[in-house]
Amino acid sequence: MVTIPFGDEGVPGGIFTEEFTQQELLTGHIPELGVYPGFRASGTVAMAAHTVVGVTGGFLVPATQAGAPRAIGVLSNPIIASGRAQEVGVIRAGNLNVDVLVWDASFTTDAQKFAAFEGAPSPTNIVLQRVAG
Repeated sequence: MVTIPFGDEGVPGGIFTEEFTQQELLTGHIPELGVYPGFRASGTVAMAAHTVVGVTGGFLVPATQAGAPRAIGVLSNPIIASGRAQEVGVIRAGNLNVDVLVWDASFTTDAQKFAAFEGAPSPTNIVLQRVAG
């Protein structure tokens, strides 16, 4: 269980508690992990925790390599297809393991994955690395 403080100028503060159940997500401590609440998922499509996401029509969807939608973060929890809109947290900052993330099939090469967050809107600050081993 990881307890993550969040909040910055213009962003509501508080504590977000997250349980990472998959293999190690974090590969370093710079930049510091930042999880932002308040994103909406339509609830019509299930998505796994750690899916690379963008926003279309005000809702989270898997990001695509073509940039429509552009990657802005990583789901902190899975989204269940319940048919109802859900509010979820999105990781917008951190040093993450590229191999733990869930990628849309359009990301076919490592180069595309490592470039996914380049030029993403602020406050996205995600660094991707691969764990040797």
